[in-house]
Amino acid sequence: MMNAIHRRSTVSTMRRGAAATVQRHWLSTMTAASNGTGTSGAPRPGPLRRFAKPRVSKRVKEAAKAANNAQPSTTTTTSTSTSTAPAAAAASKTTTAAIRTQPTNGATPVTAVHKFGGSSMGNASTIEKCGAILLDRVHNDTAFPVCVVSAMYGVTNQLEAAYSAVQKPDQHTVLQRVHDELASMHLEAARSLIDTQAGRAEYEEHLLQSLDEALLQPGHQLQRAARGDASLSESDHLTMHATMTSLGETLASHLFASHLSGMVPSQAVRGDDVVRARKADDGGMRVMLDNTTSLVQQQIVPLVDRGCVPVVAGFVCRDNQGRRRTLGRSGSDYSATILGRTLQAYKVVLWKAECNKTADGKFLEWQPRDEQLKWIGLLSIDPRVGVTPIKVPVLTYAEAATLSEYGREVLHPSSMSVLLGEEQSNPVPVFVSNSACPDVPGTVICSADDINDAEPVDKDSAASAAASATTVSASTASATEVSADTSTDSASNSDVFAIASTTIDSWAGRQRVDDELTSEAENLAVVALIGESLYGASMAANLLDQAGIEVLDRVQGEHQVSFIVDHSHEAAAVQQLHRAYFA
Repeated sequence: MMNAIHRRSTVSTMRRGAAATVQRHWLSTMTAASNGTGTSGAPRPGPLRRFAKPRVSKRVKEAAKAANNAQPSTTTTTSTSTSTAPAAAAASKTTTAAIRTQPTNGATPVTAVHKFGGSSMGNASTIEKCGAILLDRVHNDTAFPVCVVSAMYGVTNQLEAAYSAVQKPDQHTVLQRVHDELASMHLEAARSLIDTQAGRAEYEEHLLQSLDEALLQPGHQLQRAARGDASLSESDHLTMHATMTSLGETLASHLFASHLSGMVPSQAVRGDDVVRARKADDGGMRVMLDNTTSLVQQQIVPLVDRGCVPVVAGFVCRDNQGRRRTLGRSGSDYSATILGRTLQAYKVVLWKAECNKTADGKFLEWQPRDEQLKWIGLLSIDPRVGVTPIKVPVLTYAEAATLSEYGREVLHPSSMSVLLGEEQSNPVPVFVSNSACPDVPGTVICSADDINDAEPVDKDSAASAAASATTVSASTASATEVSADTSTDSASNSDVFAIASTTIDSWAGRQRVDDELTSEAENLAVVALIGESLYGASMAANLLDQAGIEVLDRVQGEHQVSFIVDHSHEAAAVQQLHRAYFA
């Protein structure tokens, strides 16, 4: 029975070894470029070259093999280990003159976009570590880094709460409270991150001015409108909302750029100075590529040309009438992929981290750098269902988009759409990496062609691939503990790479369900197999039936087979299918 739902071994072997293959080819291509075979004056290799089998020297192949053996994922064999990142950052202060700059002969700069999320920007200590990651890329990567940052952890939530509160007449003290909390948070971080007194004074001046212009002034206008003393249009409200809620990214970009400037030339860039977007039919914002590309060429590329790291505030943009707006949920990821597209970057790296929080939800620290907590990418299943998941090292954009329908977003659909435009035949790959463990590969999102054109996995890389396919424990919802069991499992031969579940009401594909069932949506759940060229849907339904789980309806698409079950059977259905496909 199970043979009917197992994938062809040649295809599954490719997926199991894809993470190691991607990292090996990426390293080989980039190292070859730094050795002169990919010089800046020559045409830049297309994205497929990163995954196709390269012609490289024996020395480069040995360097790639060494990198696969759990070494830091950098582009030269002499790069500084990330385990000594703070020391590397300190040493770099005296070696600014040695920093490689981009060509000034008219060639397109070779860039990589690095985005640091809110958990990565948690406090001064974690920001310093993110700075060390970026500095390592400045000194050792052929692709020059362009940085995008989110607000410091929790700041956007504070600003959203302030925006809502000030529209009530009795909340007159909220603005000053939020002002004082944000000023204290950022000034404390600046004291640790900015070396010179002049630099700290400059940042403090910018901080206080920004808090006044982007928090107090619009907040007071909203309060007057709440009292009936002023009139604001819907567009005014949207502009004030964007101004207030994007303040965190503006403050963080200046803080990070000020920190980096003591070691490498860097400059903060307002996100709404370079990103233009329009309101789409679904109410979200969609990038206007021609306008944005022109602004990026005017403001980002000249910085890269002279070896200055741009630090772009994510999340914020302006619409086609020049009004400030935000890019919505996961907006900083969207900012990063927009820059990746408009710069024709080699890759986009989304740096994320798991963190511990205080009782009131404030950032405390990154979770310990421990073997059990290294994986930050996609898992085959939500650990909270009580089943041991496995790591998913690589998936296509189409698979990632399917997952997002079930609330399991590796990359927000808007972020993917900008990389998958009709004219974009070779989309930029996205690497999801762990800020706390930068030497450990995470999930890679790329085109199906990139996976299919990768070289076959050889005997040496198979061992590395097995390490990438280690299982993950479900002892907690957030911590992903790596199991010692790396034996071959049935998933290695299956089309299915993930199992997802959600409520009918939350499912993006609910319109495909029978109307009689959707009328009882509060009692129903959808459980889906996600993968390529799915076989054996009837077999999977039979497995559920044998477990006493009635399948009320079935919906099949290109990358998923969804089963509608009673909500009380959701967890049992997920567990049953995961055991069948991955046990």
